[in-house]
Amino acid sequence: MNEVIKISLQRFLLIYLLLLIVLFIMKKCKIEQSKLLLFGSIQMTIQLIIAGYLLTYIFKNPKPIYTICYIIVMMAFAVFRVLSKNKNLNKKFKLYVALSLILSGLFVISFFIFAIVDESIFNPQYAIPLSGMIFGNVMTGLNLGIKTFQERLDSEIVVWKYY
Repeated sequence: MNEVIKISLQRFLLIYLLLLIVLFIMKKCKIEQSKLLLFGSIQMTIQLIIAGYLLTYIFKNPKPIYTICYIIVMMAFAVFRVLSKNKNLNKKFKLYVALSLILSGLFVISFFIFAIVDESIFNPQYAIPLSGMIFGNVMTGLNLGIKTFQERLDSEIVVWKYY
């Protein structure tokens, strides 16, 4: 189960066939975002290469400090992404958002790895992929929650202006 599946360069390049299909559809529909697609593709490639080398190293050298550092980087990135999409929040609310993201994410990860998977939280094979999925969902949930909260506040302010 701990074996690494190697993907050849030719198979990896098949991913770009999908991007060519998307590019073709964008051109056909006259969507002028091809530069954005190309920039995003290059960025994705660089990130995948860096993450691949980093994760290969961590999985070959499963030390708790590496797992902890990787999860901390994921948490920091998640907090940064949520707060950068919601710039108009006050500082105290940003702190609560960051704390809720970190604490709820860590609680769910810990529960899932201990109770469901029955492994050590420091096992990178489980902790890193599960953390990525959980923090991704927490980011989405927080962004939607904050957006709904702000829309509600805005609609309440509009209602109160007329009274």
